[in-house]
Amino acid sequence: MVEAEIAQRQTAAVYLKQLCDVGVLEEIKAGPEKLFINPRLMRLLTSEEPGDLTFGAPARLKQRPRPNE
Repeated sequence: MVEAEIAQRQTAAVYLKQLCDVGVLEEIKAGPEKLFINPRLMRLLTSEEPGDLTFGAPARLKQRPRPNE
């Protein structure tokens, strides 16, 4: 946000903290930096099922019946 000149560093920190507080983002420490991840978007992007818009576990983690069972 700072590099895109949307907000100054302190203001961006306040916005990101508020988004974490309401559950939109999750904060992850990566060394000296903080990453802010949108978990719903990440689940959507990692879904292997076309059109699977559920927000549970990623499709690759769900149990699937094996052939010949």
